[in-house]
Amino acid sequence: MLTDQVSVTLLANRFESSDPRCPQMVDSLGTTLALSHRLKPGTGAATVPAVNYWWRRAFSNAQYVLLTSSAAKRIAWTPALKAYLASHFTVIYRSSQDLNSPRYLNLYVRRGLRTG
Repeated sequence: MLTDQVSVTLLANRFESSDPRCPQMVDSLGTTLALSHRLKPGTGAATVPAVNYWWRRAFSNAQYVLLTSSAAKRIAWTPALKAYLASHFTVIYRSSQDLNSPRYLNLYVRRGLRTG
């Protein structure tokens, strides 16, 4: 499972995966900062090729994506990455429509993945 906030995977008991392709990212913002030499998603991290490569690779290996209201602050979104999420994943749970709500949580599953 790929997420912008690791604590939600800990709470859901989904921190570890048995799938070797599962993205091994513990700190999404830290990864972005390290690859972009301290640029944040809001200050240009999405313009750094290494950041774009890492995020695209993480999304392409994920079977599930869990996003919180802080995803825009932690993930270096590009139009291509947003399009990838929209075309390869389906929302299966949405806790709130309000992106500013601290309870905002969207769970996506890869299209075509058998969940039952």
